[in-house]
This record gives sequence, structure tokens and C-alpha cells, in this order.
Amino acid sequence: MRFASLLLQVALLTVAIAAGPVFADGHDGRSYYQGQSVCNLCALTCFFTAVETLTPNGNGKYNGGTQVVYGADANTPSSGCTFNLNISASSYSLSSGGIGTETLSWTAVPANDPSCPPSYVDSTSIVISLHSSNTRVVDNNLANQAGPGIGSCSNQQNW
Repeated sequence: MRFASLLLQVALLTVAIAAGPVFADGHDGRSYYQGQSVCNLCALTCFFTAVETLTPNGNGKYNGGTQVVYGADANTPSSGCTFNLNISASSYSLSSGGIGTETLSWTAVPANDPSCPPSYVDSTSIVISLHSSNTRVVDNNLANQAGPGIGSCSNQQNW
């Protein structure tokens, strides 16, 4: 699984490099990662999917976030499994070109079905692009399933 995650990260960064400079207009990519973003993620050949809402503050931390994970197996409730972002334990780091990493600490809500994954810490690699209003995401541990995932986030407010 770690090899697959590494392979996804290399593929994502290759696409970012091949596309040329993310912020050729002179903007600093770090300042664009703020405001509410909605992310759609897929892991383990889409066995698990997730919808995340993140609110990065533009300075390496988050103002809030939620995640709802849906699984394809009979043990996952159809309503999904809900998590809240622990903002004091979550952070991100971006280069001026918009390439970086996130550490997201997800806390399971008490009302979750017992079959839902427990609280967990997730690490992702991200590439933001001013030109497409999207953040590309490689997720290393979606829903604490020890498997890689990939997806994108959209934020029309600041990009």
C-alpha cells in the first residue's frame, strides 16, 4: 500500500510539473489556500469515497472542516460516517508554488454507527492551481483504511 501511495504522489507531482509553473503571474500559492473548499475523494479503487469541506486560513492552519465517508461494503451505513476536523491538531504547509502537504486530524462524531472507522489522522499531498480553481489531492490514509486515495477540491471564493 505504501508503494501505491508513493506512486500516486509521484504521478500528482509529475502532472503539476508538466503543467508548468502554477503561479506564473507572480502570486504566492500559499495565500490562495484559504476559504471554504469542497473535496471529493476516492480510495481503494473507490471502495471508499469521501466528501470533505475544509476551511484553510491561508497561514498553515484550518478554521474548520467536516468529512463524510461512504463505503461500498454492507457494513458501512448508507448515511455515511461523519468526522469533524480537529483544528488544533491539523495543519498544512505549502511552497510559494502551491505544492505541499496536509496533516488532517479527524474526530468521529458520537452519533456514528459502530461500523464506522474510529477517529484518525490523515496525511495528504496537495497541489493548488490558480488557473483551474482546483486543488489536486493525494490522500495517504482515507478513512483510516491504510490505502491511498486521490481527488480534487474546488474553491471558487478565493481562486
